[in-house]
Amino acid sequence: MSEGLGDSISLSAFLAVPRGGLPDPAREVSVPDPNYATRIHSMPLRPFQGFTRKLKNYLLRWTSMPNQNITSYDEFTEEDRGHITIVSNTLYRHKTLQLRYTTYDMLEGLDKIYQRRHPDVMILCDDEDHPYMYGRVLDFFHVNATNSSPNALPLEGEAPMVQMAWVRWFKLDKHLPSGFSSLRYPSVSFYESHEPDAFGFVHPDEIIRAVHLIPSFRSGKTTEYLSVPSKAHLETEGQDWKHFNVNV
Repeated sequence: MSEGLGDSISLSAFLAVPRGGLPDPAREVSVPDPNYATRIHSMPLRPFQGFTRKLKNYLLRWTSMPNQNITSYDEFTEEDRGHITIVSNTLYRHKTLQLRYTTYDMLEGLDKIYQRRHPDVMILCDDEDHPYMYGRVLDFFHVNATNSSPNALPLEGEAPMVQMAWVRWFKLDKHLPSGFSSLRYPSVSFYESHEPDAFGFVHPDEIIRAVHLIPSFRSGKTTEYLSVPSKAHLETEGQDWKHFNVNV
């Protein structure tokens, strides 16, 4: 990812809801109230794991010393997040990410990830059922941030630049057969937008490479994962494929 300034946008402007529009679940992951089914077209929803909260959790991880008591982003508290300051309250956008990786025949490959054309990536995970996580890149950002907590990494000079990929996560379809025994590709599908794991951040260094996901055309499309206009949808689409087959 470029270390240049990129295109700047204030965090408040990025999160603003257009007049007469609906909140974008990708920017403000939410939990519905008890009357969600009857109020889906008259949001707002109650915030649960908003963009800013996830962003500060991410910044805490990358600007703090390792802490054995913190094993998950969810374990950071409001007090922890209060130590994070985003300089000028500004995000800097980047268009592409270039990744070099080792191919199966021990050569070097190069992937160039675009949000519009090649957005799907794979990340190593410790799940016993499957060794990888899959995500769709919505944007690349960096911010300059300071951490005033006692556990912060020592600083030399200006506030450090912290890079990130903002992603929409897929989950493994564990109810569908996959693997060598079934001679089927692993199947994945999007989380529903109100789930806390639907969207998040990952550091570019943690991305292994781009991944080729084949839509399951037989299963068709659906609006159940994301039913309102969103940054997570391409401009020409208002629906998602129900399932994808992982074909690296």
